Amino acid sequence: MTCKIITVFNQKGGSGKTTMSMSIASALALDHKLTKSKRVLVVDMDDQGTAVQWSAQADGSAPFPCTVVGLHRAGHSIINEIKKFTTDFDYIVIDCPPGKDPVIPGSAMMVSDLAVIPMNPSPGDMWAAQGAKKIAMDAKFNNADLKVRFLINNMPHNSSLSKEVADLVGQDSDVGVFESVIRSRTAFQVCMVEGVSVIQLEPNSKAAFEVRQLAKEIISLIG
Repeated sequence: MTCKIITVFNQKGGSGKTTMSMSIASALALDHKLTKSKRVLVVDMDDQGTAVQWSAQADGSAPFPCTVVGLHRAGHSIINEIKKFTTDFDYIVIDCPPGKDPVIPGSAMMVSDLAVIPMNPSPGDMWAAQGAKKIAMDAKFNNADLKVRFLINNMPHNSSLSKEVADLVGQDSDVGVFESVIRSRTAFQVCMVEGVSVIQLEPNSKAAFEVRQLAKEIISLIG
């Protein structure tokens, strides 16, 4: 199997990039029915190192199911650094930092199979996501095989406005949207504190189901 690379990014902070990066990676690594026990790497490109810290919180007897490395110092040289890992892993998930500088996500998408843009279902987040969309479209110009998808994250329960926003995002003619929706759940915050994934924490929970469904969609897109 050729290594598949997934870039998770959004210029806006608070969209859940790290949570989704770690959740996607863990689902790919743990759901053997989908991936037959694949090797998965998370690349933390944020200088805050949240993904690295997350995995470091794990109990030694139950480590986070993916390798997590911090490469934020690589900057625009990320392409060369990522290539060093492609023979050792089946999936690489790149967690990009927030901010208007397109260098890191733009460089990452040059070698990626899929770009995931997580966004909260609010009008402000929808408008802000257009900047991320532009970066992805520019990357797609040089990487024609790149697939780009919005991901509705932190979906509130019983919110008609959020549903309307999600429907509007789904009408974008340039970027698709995942059918899977990740709802707002405290389980994700607990996972960060304990250094695990929702599949490890509560394997039969609704949160774990949603993450598995998202991973299934990703596999159908890029293999």
